Amino acid sequence: MAAIEPKTGKRLAHVRRHRGKKEFTLFMKNLASSYPNANKIILILDNLNTHNFSGFYENLPTQQAAELAQRFEFVYTPKCASWMNRAAFCMIEIEFSALSR
Repeated sequence: MAAIEPKTGKRLAHVRRHRGKKEFTLFMKNLASSYPNANKIILILDNLNTHNFSGFYENLPTQQAAELAQRFEFVYTPKCASWMNRAAFCMIEIEFSALSR
C-alpha cells in the first residue's frame, strides 16, 4: 500500500504479505500519524473492497475507529474515470512500478 502527496512528493509505502482490511487499517493509522495537525485527509482510492471504514471498526476499538474515520475523506475513482481522475490514480501506479523495479 502506498500514498503520495502530490504537492510535496512525500510518500508513504508499506509492503505486507496480505492486503486486507487489517492491513488497510494499519496503513491508515500510520498515514494519519504522518499528518497530526490535519483535520481532514482526502484520499483518492480505487474500488477495492477493503478500501472503506468498515475495517477500522473490525480491527480497532469503536472509539478509536470512529476518531480515525473522522480524519479521512475517501474519494473513489469511478470505473469509467475522467482523465483528471485517471491522472491522479496513475501517480500511484507509477510509484508501484518504480518500487517493483
